[in-house]
Amino acid sequence: MNEHQYRRLCENRRIVGPLPLGEPGGRFLGRGLPLSPLATVVAAAARTSRRREKARAAWQRLAQPEWLATTAVEAVDGDTLVVAVDGPALRYDLQRHRAALDRALAGLVPGLRRVRFVAREPVSDGGE
Repeated sequence: MNEHQYRRLCENRRIVGPLPLGEPGGRFLGRGLPLSPLATVVAAAARTSRRREKARAAWQRLAQPEWLATTAVEAVDGDTLVVAVDGPALRYDLQRHRAALDRALAGLVPGLRRVRFVAREPVSDGGE
């Protein structure tokens, strides 16, 4: 490597610094338009929100009617749907049906493979 090549390499590796929120960054949209850092964050939040809504709708279809009043979709964690359950008896019952629920969920929402049941946090009235 000669001196000219070395200087060019150093210039190419130069750190530019953080970009202002509205300026286009290095990530590109499918149409070749650059995304700003703010647009990247908003797009990721929108994808997460859409995925959670799909998971919530899938749980509404999968769950038996008597489960719906005492369960709620709490989160989507990677490939796992996290469902909060009111009581330990219902949680035990849901665990028994988990294999069938996992298979059905995988067919309804791409990327989700498992259901995990957690205890629902008691609702506080804020009066303590």
